[in-house]
Amino acid sequence: MARRKTKNFALGPIITLVIMILIVIALSFVFSKLGLTTTKSEIVNGEISTVNIGVNNILSKEGIKYFFSSILSGFKNLDAIYTFIIAMIGIGFADASGLFKKALKKSKKFKLSFVIILTLITGCLFGGLGLNSYAFLLPLAGYIYKNLGKNPIVGIMTMFIGLTMGQATGIIPTYLQQSLGTLTESSAIISVDTNYAYKNSSLLYILISSLVIFVLIGNIIIDKYLVPKVPKLKSEEEIEELEVEHKGLKKSTIAFVLMLIILAYFVIPGLPLSGGLLGDGKTYLIRLLGPSSPFRESYVFIFSLILVVCGTVFAISAKKIKNFDDFTRNFSHVLSGSSLVFVFAFFMSQLISLVEWSNINIVLTSLLVNWVSALEITGLGLIFIYFLAMIIAGILVPDTASKWTIIAPIAVPLLMRANISASFSQFIFTAADGIGKGLSLFFPYTAIFFGLIYKYTESGDFGFIKVYKMLSPLIILFTILWLVIIITWYVVGIPTGIGVLPSL
Repeated sequence: MARRKTKNFALGPIITLVIMILIVIALSFVFSKLGLTTTKSEIVNGEISTVNIGVNNILSKEGIKYFFSSILSGFKNLDAIYTFIIAMIGIGFADASGLFKKALKKSKKFKLSFVIILTLITGCLFGGLGLNSYAFLLPLAGYIYKNLGKNPIVGIMTMFIGLTMGQATGIIPTYLQQSLGTLTESSAIISVDTNYAYKNSSLLYILISSLVIFVLIGNIIIDKYLVPKVPKLKSEEEIEELEVEHKGLKKSTIAFVLMLIILAYFVIPGLPLSGGLLGDGKTYLIRLLGPSSPFRESYVFIFSLILVVCGTVFAISAKKIKNFDDFTRNFSHVLSGSSLVFVFAFFMSQLISLVEWSNINIVLTSLLVNWVSALEITGLGLIFIYFLAMIIAGILVPDTASKWTIIAPIAVPLLMRANISASFSQFIFTAADGIGKGLSLFFPYTAIFFGLIYKYTESGDFGFIKVYKMLSPLIILFTILWLVIIITWYVVGIPTGIGVLPSL
């Protein structure tokens, strides 16, 4: 008898998000009826303040009111989607103008492994600019890989891995590390060592070393466990290049360099009319990327503007834009194929809004941290449990800084009393948090990630489960890699930074 063909069934992202919303609503009802409460610790006015917190019932009168009144506001508050639109104005325009295709034509000969290495480095380093980097780098990776003749899905997934799981790498301390360090210092001073001082150089050695290890080993992991699962792109016919395109590329390159010089002038202090993109702060890093920094709020727009200018210069020189109408029509391609990003973002915004109102994520995270603090273990056992707990916390609360405000007052003193330095406890947290963030459906930029995956996917059954199934071996291996790095540093006693060891 002939075998009956069974159709593969996969939950799409929208159905998955709806199910997640229903689960959150059900859990809020159950937890509130059970009276699930715990304590949350935060630093207030130089002292650790502990408050009782519980779960809010979404099925209550107040919860139902909130659900219907926050549908629009929840979506409006999703900054990721607005940043994505701004990024796509520049990226989509540059691609439509033919700039990417021309600029990357000679780079098609590059081996995929080399491109993966460059992508991981970009994700690890530029992720330090802030979360808005996701909205710019994820679509950019897709377009670059496509124009290189590589599958864009590999580029998007690789960039996502670099941005999330490479969060604890770098060549210089990022603003995130510095802001976390402020909380680390306060937690250590209040509970353990009144003379403790966190320095930006405390994690310099381990950040740089982790970057090298992460990129080299990450390339092997991706090449072996991701690339074979993604089909190769069909080769396109080579079109004869025109001389005007060569001239256009040269002129756009000049425009690119000039705009970078102008940008550099506006972020360098001390020169006449310079420093216009810097905010207030004691250090240059805070002035560049701190909460009052114009550059931090506008760098996606600035990079997008650079691409529009370069794309325009190229297209005019190559005779692809002959009038203002041609220029305008080039913008009609900027969001081509990306409509699902907005749909996913809408449903994800509702999920995030309900989770935050119910307080489920904060309660579970606080319970987790309190449980770890109650364990009577030290050394490697404590490091292992703490690392895994922080991954779970990263899934529940993707925002790194806000999560550290409730974890640091407990975790930092706990690990310091176990002979683990405060800065090293922060590093473990950052590494684990990146892994959790990459797994979380409560992370707004996941909507962009999945929307772009769908953009370049022909199959209609490419749901959350299938994507995570593809990523699962990578996630497991990167988790093991981080554990090996952390344990090796601790056991061998390698300095994490200038004059700082992982143990006390």
